[in-house]
Amino acid sequence: MQDFTDKYLERVQTTPVSSVTQEEIEQVYKTLIEILSYHNRLYYIKAQPIIADGQYDALFSYLQNLEKREGLTIDPNSPTQRLVYQLQSEFFQAPHKIPLLSLENSYNAMDLAERDESIRKSYAKENIVEFTYICEPKYD
Repeated sequence: MQDFTDKYLERVQTTPVSSVTQEEIEQVYKTLIEILSYHNRLYYIKAQPIIADGQYDALFSYLQNLEKREGLTIDPNSPTQRLVYQLQSEFFQAPHKIPLLSLENSYNAMDLAERDESIRKSYAKENIVEFTYICEPKYD
């Protein structure tokens, strides 16, 4: 599966979704679903990811963009269409007085600035004007 992953990571970097021909779109789509499902199992079930988050996000984004193409029937098993997996049983949910917000897919200063603006707008609706960020590294 790693060979397919590497091949499709290269495709994501070199072949825009708009360049995928109608003849190859179904195969590319099905293969991406298979690759992402494999990496989801490694990440969520086995807690043993073998690709970086940015690589996964690039593959996922490519899949999302393929699904926007006209004429493609979206597979209900696509990772874009359902929750991936339940948390492992040793994890539990902790109650929070204030919701914990994620930086989502933030990779640069512009992403962080956009997320900050979104959070500020959300909190303004709740009349919260002062808040503090606490950032911690993510360990996989």
